[in-house]
Amino acid sequence: MKRLACGTHLILDGFGVEAGVVTGKGRIDKFLDALAEFWPLGEGERYQFRLDDGSSSVQTGRHGYAMLHFFEKEGWLVADMFTAADADPTAAATIIERAFELSRFDLRLTRRSRLFPEGEEDLKKAVLGERHYAQARLTPLE
Repeated sequence: MKRLACGTHLILDGFGVEAGVVTGKGRIDKFLDALAEFWPLGEGERYQFRLDDGSSSVQTGRHGYAMLHFFEKEGWLVADMFTAADADPTAAATIIERAFELSRFDLRLTRRSRLFPEGEEDLKKAVLGERHYAQARLTPLE
């Protein structure tokens, strides 16, 4: 596990996302590069997992992570981000809204601590668990 860190946790649930907006060539990398100015993560790695119902992308770093879950059929994008560095949540939310052309979004900010696994296989398990939680949170009750 990576070290425990205290910092800012942002979860943004975005709606009305077109498939091509997320999967367009280099869109995720451009977004993560732009985000770095307002949501510092430090040196790290990027991963992308293509799934049957969309994709999940992760940027890890010394100070935190940025996870993006895209649910293609529903047009949802969930940004789950944590940083122990100084961050500008308002600017980060604006970058997400513009980069993925959201029709609307819900935003939650908390101060907390977080552990995250090392290694791609363990990271994928954690990402899939977070994705499942995000999908359950957004699925309307019947």
